[in-house]
Amino acid sequence: MIDFRYHLVSVIAIFMALAVGIVLGAGPLKEDIGTTLTSEITKLREDKAALNGELTTARRSVAAGESYAAASRPVVLAGRLADRRVVVVAAAGADEQVVSGVQTALTESGATVASVVRLSDEWTRPASAGELTASVRQAAEALQIDTSAVGDGLLPGTVLGRAALTGPVQDRGQVEESRARQAFEVLRGKGLLSVRGEDPTGATLLVTVAAPMVANPAAGTGPQVQAYARLVRGADAVSNGSVLVSPTRPTDDADNLSPAAVVSGVRADRAAAAAVSTVDDADRAMGQVATAVALAAQQQGGAGRYGIGSDAESVIPDLGR
Repeated sequence: MIDFRYHLVSVIAIFMALAVGIVLGAGPLKEDIGTTLTSEITKLREDKAALNGELTTARRSVAAGESYAAASRPVVLAGRLADRRVVVVAAAGADEQVVSGVQTALTESGATVASVVRLSDEWTRPASAGELTASVRQAAEALQIDTSAVGDGLLPGTVLGRAALTGPVQDRGQVEESRARQAFEVLRGKGLLSVRGEDPTGATLLVTVAAPMVANPAAGTGPQVQAYARLVRGADAVSNGSVLVSPTRPTDDADNLSPAAVVSGVRADRAAAAAVSTVDDADRAMGQVATAVALAAQQQGGAGRYGIGSDAESVIPDLGR
């Protein structure tokens, strides 16, 4: 049984421990503790100053690179896509500034941007795949595409490419414009796309601007990336060249993932990466220049990964003509 003396001894022991701590802290250990804390604070301040210096240098480097790209782009782009017609395809939710910047770079390279085609989210949201396939099959009939030879996976991109690219594509001749227009109207009538400017005619090249992916903890991002990969692969197969681009900046919506995640995912798809060039910084002057140069290289069968992402092979393609 615990009696009063036990409690008294316990209380005395506690006070003795406190007294010893006070004596040691105020005496022998005071100088060591103070010195250690001062040293740690000084080190943290030095580290902070060093990091701030590195950040300032990095920002200046980025600004210098952008200034150089902006100043040199007229020379780099001049005539690179002369007499070519390009369709810009914007996924649902794609950044309008990126679309406009890419369009400007293509025009500066001598290309005619036939139109900007904005897609509905059914093209890149797997939950709508069944509905999309039914509409795309109807458009494929107008284009006289043998769907069994293409397969449902690549059919959306193939139909979109054949409907939007009616110019003479290498090894495939020229798509009859009346059939392409009919297929295009099917897709537009189903609410699957809209067009800014004139309907695309005579184009042979394609640039797709990625949009943020919807975060889905249950299904993950794999199905959305796969939808993008198949879309650009299908379109590339019926074109003279195709490039997928995204901005570097993240989305402001916490529920969505950066468009750069789309490009990174497509790069991890071997079949898509082997056929379609990708640019992960199309919100910057460097990335817009890279887009036009990569599209020119695509005509000779070159495909690469460009930008500032960790999975990019270089900032910009080889500028050799």
